[in-house]
Amino acid sequence: MPNHGAARQGLAEAIAAELRHLCANAPWTRRREEYARLAFTELDVRRLDDRIDYLLEVLAQLCDYSGQFDAAQDFRALAARQPEPEPEPDRQLRLVHGH
Repeated sequence: MPNHGAARQGLAEAIAAELRHLCANAPWTRRREEYARLAFTELDVRRLDDRIDYLLEVLAQLCDYSGQFDAAQDFRALAARQPEPEPEPDRQLRLVHGH
């Protein structure tokens, strides 16, 4: 007498294994992983920017204490430099239905 329960379980395991394989190699999985890597990279860049600004302020204070006020001002100017703002998108009028 054949054991149908074992055959079903084996079939279910084979289907689950194939689905795991397909999902692991799916394009959206790679895309999601890439987005996660980019998010971590942006966070790392912001942290580095903060640390650099902190170190520039320490250098500026050291220059202040040693009487090198021009150098201190230069260090503070480096820390205060912000990235260029992105241009604003063109404003457009849009029709809103019902108003």
